[in-house]
Amino acid sequence: MSSTKLSSLNLMFLIVLFCTLVFVIANVALNHWMFLEERKRERLAELEKVAFSLAAQFPYSTFRGIAADKGAWLAPEAVQVAAINEALQPIVDAMALSHTNIKMGFYSLEHSSVVAIAPNFNPALLRPEERFRELEDIQLTGAAVTGLAEWDGKPVMYAVAPIFHQGRIIGFSFADMQTENIRAEAIARTTYISLAAVFLVLSFVATVFAGFEKLKNDLRKFAVSIASGETQSGQTSFPELQPILNLIKGQALTLARLDRLNLMGEIAASIGHEVRNPMTTVRGFLQYLAAKEDLAKYRSQFALMQAELDRANSILTEFLSLAKERTVELKTMNLRAVIEEIVPLLEADALHANCALKLQFDKTPDILLDE
Repeated sequence: MSSTKLSSLNLMFLIVLFCTLVFVIANVALNHWMFLEERKRERLAELEKVAFSLAAQFPYSTFRGIAADKGAWLAPEAVQVAAINEALQPIVDAMALSHTNIKMGFYSLEHSSVVAIAPNFNPALLRPEERFRELEDIQLTGAAVTGLAEWDGKPVMYAVAPIFHQGRIIGFSFADMQTENIRAEAIARTTYISLAAVFLVLSFVATVFAGFEKLKNDLRKFAVSIASGETQSGQTSFPELQPILNLIKGQALTLARLDRLNLMGEIAASIGHEVRNPMTTVRGFLQYLAAKEDLAKYRSQFALMQAELDRANSILTEFLSLAKERTVELKTMNLRAVIEEIVPLLEADALHANCALKLQFDKTPDILLDE
């Protein structure tokens, strides 16, 4: 395999790393969204609680009653709003001390204006607010109204509690919080979680990488030991792989044994061929001696020796046929041509057996033969 290609273990490691990163990123994003939504619900519940608490501290029956108590009953609206603020601002300031991140105050429908606000009070903030005007025509049941709006160009989440007098709404107490604070808190928490996740991922990746490297080294060492014939060193640090490695080691031992047997077979075949040559010579001289008239009295012994040599030769022939190992090469040939080539051998065997050989050929087709 080319060195530019990734090995299977490296590819597997990259897949594990990619899946881990996707899982971590998805979990961090989901955790961030869930935390943000949970914080929004908690903050809205807190704003609603502050708004109702502020409404419960409204000390007068109506906003115009406050203006009348301050001697500004017939004064212009701006003067009445200032007089009402003088009475209500201390209440709002006291409540704001325990909720520093919440903007709160009172809104008068009778004057269509904010009449008290904290923290960071500024007389310029005593003005009409569009979002409260939108609530003027709503018939509230006493429950707080919550939602999202803009205050001085910044997004806020708010809770508005109605203030009733004789069955009608005369104004509201409100509590606002900038959504940027919630987002900042969520981002800070997500950053902390992300850093922790990065550390854990790096630790996990380092551990997995070390495991993969150890596995690669183990497999490499085992392959080298098998290739070099050192099968006894085929050990691994991974117990799950040990049965496979034991099987491979056993197969390697079997192959080594078969290789030795094959070598012994080749040696035996070579020896067998060398033994047959002198046996053939001896048998030829026995035939020659048996034909002499002056040795006629030994013909029975000659015949016995020839028979034993023939039996030994047949044993060697059978042994060599079993030991022979070569690739079968099939060719299209005619069976008659093959027979005609071995006719001299067949005639010699027939003559040795005191038989006559007669050949009669019909039309023979071409077939696949191993010459």
